[in-house]
Amino acid sequence: MIQINTGNNFSQVLLHLVFIGTFAFFYVLAIIVLKPFRLHQKRKISTLLLKLSYLVYLFIFLAYIYLFLFYQEPPVDDMSPASVPVKGVFRYEYLLLLLTFLIPNFGMILRRKVHGWRTQYNIFITIANLLASSYLVLLIMITDWIF
Repeated sequence: MIQINTGNNFSQVLLHLVFIGTFAFFYVLAIIVLKPFRLHQKRKISTLLLKLSYLVYLFIFLAYIYLFLFYQEPPVDDMSPASVPVKGVFRYEYLLLLLTFLIPNFGMILRRKVHGWRTQYNIFITIANLLASSYLVLLIMITDWIF
């Protein structure tokens, strides 16, 4: 159920703007550092796909973090049986969320260290970026955000 919170005051709006500006700064910085349209002579397609898939992933990840910080449902205080999660389910969800953060970022950091099988590495990390993006989109769609 989506609820609309109309009680925003100036400090809350300012906090939202600061986070949006910071996330936009990080995204522009990632574009500047990656140089997505500067392609390698031998591996043009795999390099382009890797860089573009990472930028798509980063956009979705930053959107998810923003929604999680500001529009997540508050935790339940009581421990009634209806509010207790199935044992172990949330553990796997948090592990998947941690992997969606780590794998694409470390994949981009380590890509220059790979020499012999760079094309296959680019394709593998591109697939990992797309899977992480798909998982984050799924989380965004199934979560009850409070707007």
